[in-house]
Amino acid sequence: MSLQPPVLKTTSFKFATASLLQYIDCVWFVFGLYIPLLWLPWITFIQPFTAFFLVILCTLR
Repeated sequence: MSLQPPVLKTTSFKFATASLLQYIDCVWFVFGLYIPLLWLPWITFIQPFTAFFLVILCTLR
């Protein structure tokens, strides 16, 4: 019986999707530093969606 947890394999689709979401999240955050009106959509939609999608993406096998 192995004591090590199974290693999840990352497909190129998962990697590209996660990278794109993180890029959008970071760019929106930086623009939000200069344009305060961008904070509301970033906080209410983009950041929670990115976090939720990354968790789902990482738990899929």
